[in-house]
Amino acid sequence: AVDFCAEHFNASPHLSSVNFDNVAFDHGFDLIWSGSLMTHINEARASRMFDLLARSLNDGGIAIWTIHGRHTEQYFKSGKWPYKISAEAFGGIVEEYRNDRHGYTDYPHMKGYGISITPLRWLSDQIRRHDDVRLISFIERGWDEHQDVVAIMKRPI
Repeated sequence: AVDFCAEHFNASPHLSSVNFDNVAFDHGFDLIWSGSLMTHINEARASRMFDLLARSLNDGGIAIWTIHGRHTEQYFKSGKWPYKISAEAFGGIVEEYRNDRHGYTDYPHMKGYGISITPLRWLSDQIRRHDDVRLISFIERGWDEHQDVVAIMKRPI
């Protein structure tokens, strides 16, 4: 996939890591987009992902990504939920979400990869840890009427 993007989109290839602390670039970015990644990782990894986004931006750069938010609970209850997790496992992530935590559970038979719900309070806590970023947009159900879209901008301290 990395080689395909480099060849077909004239992109500079860079292999990533499951540990976001080990990801570094030789330059900053003006724009970063990440769709449906934070939705599938646990709280510790999501926090590290936020750190990676923040440290990888140029001044004035924008990072945009998606999360599952409050709509996700209703979506599950509607029976239209496409993710294969039990009601019990989903109840656990809803409880974490309601306690302002990035609620998460693994998919069955997929350790370290699953589904999450992220409250605004958790996002606010991440932003407060970084004096050089600010929230510039939050759109509920902004991606396919399903995932919330978050955008931050890096600004000089």
